[in-house]
Amino acid sequence: MAEYYMPHETRKTGAKHFRVLFRSVVCFQRELEHERLIEAYREKMLLYDDLSALRKEVKVLMMYFRS
Repeated sequence: MAEYYMPHETRKTGAKHFRVLFRSVVCFQRELEHERLIEAYREKMLLYDDLSALRKEVKVLMMYFRS
């Protein structure tokens, strides 16, 4: 990875851009995790006969999404 000197004026904006980029990457990873979880639960739903057990798992999943 190439190293380069960043002038003092642009260091602050560079850090800001990095934080924005980092946040967007983290958000993208979370979205991917959520997509995987949703897919797993869709597959599981087909296996469930007992709706009350499914409702409990959906509540747990919603608690995970809110945190």
